[in-house]
Amino acid sequence: MKRNKWILGLVLLLAACSPRPKVTVAAQRIVIRQISLEYMLLEVRYQVHNPHPVSISVLEVDQTLELSNTVAARGQLEKPVSIPAKKSEQLNVLLKVPFLPMLTPAKDLLTGRTVRYRLVSDMKMKTILGKESRRVLREGELELPLLPGGGLAGLKNVRLEGGPLGTLKLDMIILVPRPKKQLMETTQVEYLLRIENHTIADGRFPLTRGPENMQKVTIPVSWPIARGATWLPKLATGLPVQFRLRFDLGDETEFLIDKKETIRLNPFSL
Repeated sequence: MKRNKWILGLVLLLAACSPRPKVTVAAQRIVIRQISLEYMLLEVRYQVHNPHPVSISVLEVDQTLELSNTVAARGQLEKPVSIPAKKSEQLNVLLKVPFLPMLTPAKDLLTGRTVRYRLVSDMKMKTILGKESRRVLREGELELPLLPGGGLAGLKNVRLEGGPLGTLKLDMIILVPRPKKQLMETTQVEYLLRIENHTIADGRFPLTRGPENMQKVTIPVSWPIARGATWLPKLATGLPVQFRLRFDLGDETEFLIDKKETIRLNPFSL
């Protein structure tokens, strides 16, 4: 009997001294998901391995991004995420980096430079052993695949054909930034022009090669005045316009311009 108790005690002692299963976390990749004129949206992808026989919860992820040794943005996990037992799962957390004002640390990215980054992530988890925390550090370089800019450059040759209730015609001038990379994958650009909830023009046009950073595109637009008679008198004083430009840069990245502007046209030109 004493011998059995001694063996049991030895087993318990060895179990207490053996290393406990440990949750491991790695920041595998940073993906630029979206670029606009105002910000850059990053997606930080973590690989979380749960060695326990029951699921664990990632409660918080607090991220701090430094560009050129200056804090550029902070971001958090929106809601807790469960990691199944004995599984490795990818956890994606978004981080929005503002471009404005131009004195932000991201200003060098806007000039086409490669910028050193440092990402510090503090993760809090609830496991079978209690609450645990991990700090993950990732360093590297960031470069935008294009110089942000462009958009709706102007509305030209505005005219009314077919009488007062005829067709309003104009040329929409768009400036599109050419990607520095992935040009072969980026073959077309989507555009949308809306006036007071009416889609005036939408479609796609090809992206071409060229030495300049911007590609100039002219799109003819026709709109029956009878379908927008309520906003025709406002052209002289100011008419709200929504313009959207979007294209895929490859590698899960998109460039997006979504702006609301007011256009004013000379009534004598109609």
